[in-house]
Amino acid sequence: MPNRKYKFGYESSEASNKESRKKLENNEDQNKSHARETKRHNKDTLQLQLLEGKPRRIKHKK
Repeated sequence: MPNRKYKFGYESSEASNKESRKKLENNEDQNKSHARETKRHNKDTLQLQLLEGKPRRIKHKK
């Protein structure tokens, strides 16, 4: 829904503000769930590596 143009610029519509706020919150929720999945994945791979007898971290030669 385009904003109505007035003599001194545009009208800020409440509806579009609510929509953009809702999109922003949705995006934040997606980011949080993605972070949780990544954390879980990292935890699982670490457990697999420990089961295989690999060291936790690769020690670099100096």
